[in-house]
Amino acid sequence: MGGQRGVYHADGANNVSNPVVLDSINLVLPGDTLGEGVVTQYRQTFTPGETVTVTLYVTSGDADLYIWRPGGTGAPDYWSNLPGTATEQLVFTAMEGEYLIEVHGYASASFTLDIATSG
Repeated sequence: MGGQRGVYHADGANNVSNPVVLDSINLVLPGDTLGEGVVTQYRQTFTPGETVTVTLYVTSGDADLYIWRPGGTGAPDYWSNLPGTATEQLVFTAMEGEYLIEVHGYASASFTLDIATSG
């Protein structure tokens, strides 16, 4: 699972870094394989109005990309389920709230997920 998380550093005298740095953390290690039927979830917030590009680079097997907008239920709002090792990319304009991004292992697969923003 991944998503936007806060990180800070503290020393033995309890001095804490300022400010807290927010960044995306992906706990799926490079070279890990996503099994057939397995889902990896990422939760991410964006600045409303910015353009978000989510790219799934499938290096082996077949994985698919699904995204739900904040408050979304049922079917995903955006999806790409190209066959095999095709690169899958979804672009949308962000709204306020937390997005759910899922990578599904249609077949056992290795992948890299890139989330970029602009605007």
